[in-house]
Amino acid sequence: MRLKGGVVVSQNHADCQEDAWLLMDKTPPKLSDIRKTARSYRLRNLSSERLVEFVESILVNELPKIPTVRAISEYLFTTPRTLGRRLSLAGTTYHQIVNDVRLRQAKKGLANSAMSISQVSVANGYRDASNFSKAFKLKTGQSPSQYRAILRSE
Repeated sequence: MRLKGGVVVSQNHADCQEDAWLLMDKTPPKLSDIRKTARSYRLRNLSSERLVEFVESILVNELPKIPTVRAISEYLFTTPRTLGRRLSLAGTTYHQIVNDVRLRQAKKGLANSAMSISQVSVANGYRDASNFSKAFKLKTGQSPSQYRAILRSE
């Protein structure tokens, strides 16, 4: 270490960081605070498309549980309103993303012939196969059984 203009300077990077905290008369931040700041910064700098992809990836990892908008926004260290605004700028809503993720994952499950329709419905957060079948038919125009039959015939 050497003195330079009254400031302690070190050749070691870790010592420099420690010296900087001492000079600022602060304690190093907690790791959770650093993560919070990083996520907040990342959210502000994400493009609309990347934000949608990020929310989708969280949902896929959480299935069959569907997190609330509040839970997702807390994870991103923002408010539900801000998240909603950002998703609106991307031309979508949280509810639409949830439905799209569930449908996409359900199609993958139906392509896997080892899973029953009931298992696919539970794996994607539906209360029962009936609710799943109605939602699937509404989105695709065909029942899960019809969709699976078409996949098998190809």
